[in-house]
Amino acid sequence: MHNRGGRQSKGARLHLREVKRPGERRRWVILDISPTGRRIERSTGAFEGDLAAAEKAHRQYLAEKHEPSFGNGHPDKVLIVDVLTHYAKGKTKAINGANVATARARDKLARSLLLLGEFFDGKVVGDITEEQCRDYVEHRIGKGDVRFTKNPERRKSGLKATTARNELIILKAAQNYCVANRKLTHAVKVWMPPPSAGRPRMLTHEEAMRLLWGSLGWDQHGRRYPKRINYHLARFILIGLLTGTRSDRIRRLQWIESVGDGWVDLDKGLLHRMASGETETKKKAPSVPLSDRLMRYLPRWRRMTNRYVIECYGRPITDSLMTAFEGASELAGLYLPPGDPNRVTPHTLRHTCVSWLLEEGRTLFQVGKYVGMSAQTIERVYGHVRNEVQRDTANSIGGGNRRWTAPRLPHETARKAVNG
Repeated sequence: MHNRGGRQSKGARLHLREVKRPGERRRWVILDISPTGRRIERSTGAFEGDLAAAEKAHRQYLAEKHEPSFGNGHPDKVLIVDVLTHYAKGKTKAINGANVATARARDKLARSLLLLGEFFDGKVVGDITEEQCRDYVEHRIGKGDVRFTKNPERRKSGLKATTARNELIILKAAQNYCVANRKLTHAVKVWMPPPSAGRPRMLTHEEAMRLLWGSLGWDQHGRRYPKRINYHLARFILIGLLTGTRSDRIRRLQWIESVGDGWVDLDKGLLHRMASGETETKKKAPSVPLSDRLMRYLPRWRRMTNRYVIECYGRPITDSLMTAFEGASELAGLYLPPGDPNRVTPHTLRHTCVSWLLEEGRTLFQVGKYVGMSAQTIERVYGHVRNEVQRDTANSIGGGNRRWTAPRLPHETARKAVNG
């Protein structure tokens, strides 16, 4: 094939780039020719001995370069890769913004589309069957959890079927997007494994206190380990329990209005979970008033930090949070291995906040408005909590049981977390 510049294109190919200086290592690069005849060289980030990584980068480059073709739009004539490519281009434009949440959403979508494209490469939409979808689920489970690149043991553990289900949902959404844009005549049914029906793990008030003590170095038997004190984690736990905010948004909270992350308005006592101008997604993040209990500590935290509500050397806490959280869980006697349905994670704080609000008798609308959930989701996920509340209501008919008031977190423990 010839381009406008007269140079013959051999297509995008891998090339082992020779070293330019002594002591350097040879690297794999991608060589290509643009439509105007300009020479293109793109790094794969892989050295000579890592051909697998170079091939993966090569496939990703070809996917980005690929221009989808739909013909008459019949599923038997349209490649699945073309459907995914068209969906990726449209969806990427919709997920705009420069904040961490939207960047993470783009990366997650790109990773899912790449995995789907690799498995269904060469197949047309009409080839999608229940058997093919089941094979995809088995294929993904057998791959292991590549998210834990720093922990080989956790990486070896298989993915849950829920992860493969979420990716198949994207395959279904890509078809519907193409149908809506008249690229496909109709969509083909995508089989998916059933959703997880397990109850979310929630902490009792006594367990929450133990976890908070664990972040301050105390174990469940009253012994303290000074080297395991983590005041950043203690503040993270308090904010999670008292606001129900998702962990990634807590870690990025700032003190001033930001276009990249959420922020705390101390003057008005408001928590803005979303950044200024951030596009709202299905995972709602409403701005809400801060409780009086939390407002007692935030001014002191403001004087002790610069930019972020929880920071270390002027930067937000990131990857180290899970390690510290597991350490506090271990001291509190709450640690369980990965994969256990009762395992306590940072997201457990959000579940706990919702369950405590329901136990206090708040309505579905009030709870949903505060934490950013729909009433239907709360009813489906936390219905068992409401049943217990209704049982107390039934027992109170005729002057029965007095309504039990849940204890608050210990004031002195919170004070230690603040004064750290």
